[in-house]
Amino acid sequence: MNTQQIDSIISEVKGKYSIPNFIVLLFISSLLIIDFLPYFKSAEIINPQFLYLSVLNAIIAVYFYFNPSLIAADTFSSLKRSYIFKLYLAFLFFCAISYFVAKNTSLVFTKFTEIVIVFGLFINLSILLKNKLDLLYKIIFIVSISALIQSWEQLCHFIIIPRHASIMDLLNGMKGNTGNINILAASLTIKVPFLLLGITHFTTYKKWFLVFILFSVTSVIFLTGARTPLINLFLIYSIYIIYLLKEFSFKRTTVSKILFLIIPILTAILFANSIFQKSKDKGRYVSLENRVSQINTKDESSKARLIFWNNALKMSKKNPIIGIGLGNYQVESIPYEKTTSNDSTVSLHAHNDFIEILAETGIINGLIYLSIFIGVFIINLKRILKPKNKESQTIALLTLLLLIVYGIDSFFNFPMYRPTMAIFFSLILALTLTN
Repeated sequence: MNTQQIDSIISEVKGKYSIPNFIVLLFISSLLIIDFLPYFKSAEIINPQFLYLSVLNAIIAVYFYFNPSLIAADTFSSLKRSYIFKLYLAFLFFCAISYFVAKNTSLVFTKFTEIVIVFGLFINLSILLKNKLDLLYKIIFIVSISALIQSWEQLCHFIIIPRHASIMDLLNGMKGNTGNINILAASLTIKVPFLLLGITHFTTYKKWFLVFILFSVTSVIFLTGARTPLINLFLIYSIYIIYLLKEFSFKRTTVSKILFLIIPILTAILFANSIFQKSKDKGRYVSLENRVSQINTKDESSKARLIFWNNALKMSKKNPIIGIGLGNYQVESIPYEKTTSNDSTVSLHAHNDFIEILAETGIINGLIYLSIFIGVFIINLKRILKPKNKESQTIALLTLLLLIVYGIDSFFNFPMYRPTMAIFFSLILALTLTN
């Protein structure tokens, strides 16, 4: 009996005692439904979304409970050995003890519940994806279909403009089921790395299908006028193209692959600018070039963020060890914003998850949270530069690109409390652990 036959027998035995592929793919598909949930009369979409995630967590946990033999034997030992997992537990601990210093303890309970739901999702994904990373391109295709539906929910209004509807109303009304136009853009941007890998992998009709999806997704991103996704698109495109050139050099096939990635985004730029011209707007929707030029500290939105960050850092000085209480930024910020805001609205978030966590749960936990990102970055970078095999390198590359999108968004926004983004944080950690 040769080595190939032995490997075949081992694979067959493993297949009989592992989680079925359709369960893994069904769970991933179920997660992506989060972008299409109705509000259910809730004031914020995040409430039914987090409830939905908790139900999914419970269902898959029950499945694991009744089918323990399907769980890979080394899953939990891998978790225990992982310093990313240990950092995550430490992060949860400091979030929990901030309860004792919070002025509004109900906010601590609410936000901690949301964070625990995301942590539970990370554990469940780690169990599901253990020894299942051969499903990568099926997962990529599922995510791509989700991105197509999500983007065309918005694009259809611009292809066939309703009678008596103005372009400005359509542009301002873009938010999908994310609750906010910027979150819609972020939700689509974090799906772009899947499309990039899919386009360069597939060779048949699937390649052209994903090219069309990439055009659709980037068109909506550009139409939102959100600037953080522009930074992210530039970074992930640059990194991926450099990777392709390094791996395959300047061959004709490599140039062809790069063109398949660039042409859709150039077409999307032309499409978005044509819509902007029709809007005749003088602010956010003048042109894509104008939005890029506004990426500076002199812009009003940038100035507001700098004020929020400065206020959060001032709050952190109240209790630098334990913080002001998880979720309490939105109430503690009021005295600070009295002197900087001219209207009755206050910021609910610091628009920087790292600074917000530092202010709410202390300097130690702020460093722990940042360390999770640094650790994941280093682990996946090593796997790209010194891969065990091609599959491991590809998964590490995808994880790194996802981390960049999520990390940059965390620096300028608050994806930690947005389920449409938080599910990808869980996936990033799970892929890092199981790869």
